[in-house]
Amino acid sequence: MTSEESKALLADLVLLPLRTVPAIELVIDAYELALIYALSVYGATYLALALRHGAGLITADRDLDAAARTCGCTAD
Repeated sequence: MTSEESKALLADLVLLPLRTVPAIELVIDAYELALIYALSVYGATYLALALRHGAGLITADRDLDAAARTCGCTAD
């Protein structure tokens, strides 16, 4: 990818209607999920976010994927 192509993609990225969620809003849920499913709090934060928003979670992390499936939080 050229520098110009990268710049064009970044320009498109900043136009997406993305919402940010402060990690502090997820930390308690993430910690509890980490304890229940033996995940890192880092990984469990993604699960907590997906659960909060009713979203599917796509991950290559097998343990996180198993936890997401158990919680019914998978992408089809």
